Amino acid sequence: MPASAPAQATPGRATAAQLQPAAPSPSVAEPGILRTIRGIIYTPLGSDNVRPASDAWVTLHRVAADAAGAIDSVHTDAGGNYALRYRRASSDSAVFFISARYSGITYFSSPMPDADVGGEEAQLVVYDTTSGPLPLVVRGRHVIVGSVDSTRRRPVVEIFEIANDTTITLVASGDKPTWQTRIPDQAQDLRLTAGDLSPDAISVKDGVLSVFSPIAPGIKQLGFAYALPLGAFPLVLPLEEEVTMLEVLVEDSLATVSGPTMESSDSVIAEGRTFRRFIGQDVPASGVLRITMPAADSDRSSTYNTAIVVALGALMLLALGRSVRRRRLTPLAVPGIGGIPDPDDIAARIAVLDVRFQRRRNPSEDERLEYERTRGGLKAMLTDALGQQEPRP
Repeated sequence: MPASAPAQATPGRATAAQLQPAAPSPSVAEPGILRTIRGIIYTPLGSDNVRPASDAWVTLHRVAADAAGAIDSVHTDAGGNYALRYRRASSDSAVFFISARYSGITYFSSPMPDADVGGEEAQLVVYDTTSGPLPLVVRGRHVIVGSVDSTRRRPVVEIFEIANDTTITLVASGDKPTWQTRIPDQAQDLRLTAGDLSPDAISVKDGVLSVFSPIAPGIKQLGFAYALPLGAFPLVLPLEEEVTMLEVLVEDSLATVSGPTMESSDSVIAEGRTFRRFIGQDVPASGVLRITMPAADSDRSSTYNTAIVVALGALMLLALGRSVRRRRLTPLAVPGIGGIPDPDDIAARIAVLDVRFQRRRNPSEDERLEYERTRGGLKAMLTDALGQQEPRP
C-alpha cells in the first residue's frame, strides 16, 4: 500500500504497520491551540493481517463539566485513514476522544492527550460482526454466598468473565441472545450489580438470564445478585459450559462446596467477615456445583450481610477489570436518565462526576467504588445512545 492512500484507492489486506494516515481536513476554527488527530481505523483479520475500515464514521467528542458533545465528524477514506482538526484553549481541562461506528457498532478510543496525535495513539480497532454461531469462553465464574440476613435468606452474587477470542463481534439476532446462563429456580430479587454489558440489553425469563448486547473481541464482565430462601440449599448449579477458573466464596464456616476439580483455598476477609474460598481449574462442561449450608442460627442473622456480599462482588469485579485493563463498573440503572438518553446529557454527567470526584482530597474505598460503578454505567449508556444515532450523510 502506498504511504498515503488516495480516497479512491481499492481497500485490501495490509499489516497495521503499512497503513498510513491521510492529510488532515480543516474544521471550524476556534480560539486556542490548533490540534490535529490523524489516524487509521482498521479491522483485524488474524495472523497480523488487517483490513482498512473504509467509510467508517469517525466522531471527535469533547466532554467537560459545563458542556459536552461532538465537535466534528468525518468518514474514513478507502485506506481507513481519517484526520480531524480542532482548537483547544490552554486552560481547557476537557476530555477529548474519538468514536468510530462500523457495521452498526460504535467503538471508543482512550482519551486523547493535549497534543497533536498520530500513530498508534490515533488508531482504533473495529470489528466485523456476526450473529453466530461464534464460540465464547467463560474465563472465570465467581459465586459468593453470604450468611443468613434479617429476611431469613442468603444473599448470592455471581460474576462471569466472558471471553470472545475471535476477531469478530458477536451480535444478537431477533430473539437469539449473544450469551445466556441459568439462574436458580428459587432466586428472588434478582438485580444486576456490575459489569461491562448494558443493563438495557439483558433480560430474565423462565429462569434464564439472556444477554443481547454485542460482545466484541476481548473479555466482558457480568455480575448479578439475588437472594435465596433457606430451603434452596443445598444449592445445585449446573455446569453447562467449560470454565477456566471457578471460584466460590462462602461466609458460613461450616459450608461445604463440591464439584469437578474444586479444592479448598485460602480464606478471604472483607469488612471484618471471613469467607471460605474454593477454587476449580479448567472445570469441564459436565456435572454440577453443589453448595451445602448448615442449619441457620437466628442469632447470627444480620441486616448488613447483603450489602457486604454485594460490595465484595463489586470489589472483585473491579480487581478483575484491572487485571484485563478494563476499569469500569456498570450498575443496573443510573438515576435521572430514562427512556432513550441524549448522548450530550450523558457525557455532561460523566464530566460533572469526574470533576466532583477529583475535588475529593482523600476519597474512601467505598466512594471510589461508587464513582467507578456510576461512571461505568454512564459510559455504557453513552455507548448505547451513540449507537442508536443515525450517522450523518
